[in-house]
Amino acid sequence: MANLGVMMTLAHKILCNNSPSPRHDFQRGFTLLEIVITMVIISVLLGSAALFFVGSSDEAIEKLSRETQLLAKKTMRSAKDQQRAYSIIITSKSVWAEPEMLNLEEAETSTIAIPVDKDITISYLLDEETGWQRITNNDSPFVWSFSQTGLCEPLTLRFENNIAVDEVTFHPLTAGKLIDEN
Repeated sequence: MANLGVMMTLAHKILCNNSPSPRHDFQRGFTLLEIVITMVIISVLLGSAALFFVGSSDEAIEKLSRETQLLAKKTMRSAKDQQRAYSIIITSKSVWAEPEMLNLEEAETSTIAIPVDKDITISYLLDEETGWQRITNNDSPFVWSFSQTGLCEPLTLRFENNIAVDEVTFHPLTAGKLIDEN
């Protein structure tokens, strides 16, 4: 048994150190396998972190798009129910709805605004001739009108950041998302 231990120790010294002379572990360095495994672990961690940040950006755009769609439907219903024109006001910082021609009492009531993240830009398309119009901080707000009957202008909104884009086309009769039949 003692001979087996001596042989294994000698084999370890020869295979690991490439020399039969004793060397200290701190002089040995790293093997290629250790470096590759470390690189794989770092790559996996960086990849999962990148997916987390990309996913959160997508979620912010999807949330803003979904909330704007709900706001459009509620605004259409309010216009029909109250037989009164409404508007959805879109700025680079928020989106909200309010009745047109507010009187003093209504102006004091607060409206719920949908906040827009600072890295998200909103563009609108009314028709192909004018093309996409980006809403910036310096612009006056874009006003999307709903008549007393609930009809609205046909509109396409684009929500985008550096990573994701979401376009929503609203139907003028339902203020709902227009589904492409192609």
